[in-house]
Amino acid sequence: MTGRAGRVLALGLALCAAGCPKDKPAAATRDAGARADASLAHADDAGQPGDAGADAEPTDAGAPPEPDPQIGARPGDDTLVELSARMRHLVEAIAQDNPDLAQDVLFPKDAFAATHDTKDAHRDWTRKVSRPFKKAVSAAHKRAKGSAHARFGEFRLGAPIAQAPTRKGELKVPLWRVKRSRLTLVIDGKTQHLDVAEMTSWRGNWYVTRLR
Repeated sequence: MTGRAGRVLALGLALCAAGCPKDKPAAATRDAGARADASLAHADDAGQPGDAGADAEPTDAGAPPEPDPQIGARPGDDTLVELSARMRHLVEAIAQDNPDLAQDVLFPKDAFAATHDTKDAHRDWTRKVSRPFKKAVSAAHKRAKGSAHARFGEFRLGAPIAQAPTRKGELKVPLWRVKRSRLTLVIDGKTQHLDVAEMTSWRGNWYVTRLR
């Protein structure tokens, strides 16, 4: 006798030998067999050790993450009010000759790393974005007569707005760019203009990538 029936009989006999009354062996054997059958059924339902998750579908741990559509989103007209508020900080930076006051208008370092095909994002961001920006702020401070009294006038985004494609060694995510935007400063009641050479999108907002 093999299989489940054999296991039930063997377990039933063992239970009977351990605790069956001598005067009712047949009934006790049947009862013990029933208890053994229930025990085996419970064990079968619970599964054998190490079988947990055997029927679960495998997951693809190596699948690449889905690209974030917001990274390359084109800034809408509704962002211009917020952009003008940030460009006020650029006027303050020029007035005080302190580029750190306008960090929120500068294209972020983490954005550069996420969108540019580069082996050393920190070095390239410093060389191509941050350092030229600081030099341009200082140059604007020296060039504008009475710049220490400069106040924000207005900001106008340039045109046309074009999408820069991906290119090896440059962008690995297509981004929107616009050139020759205009920042107006008011100094002692007179207006002076500063052309912003290039602005680039990041998550639906504009940032300066080249001031001059």
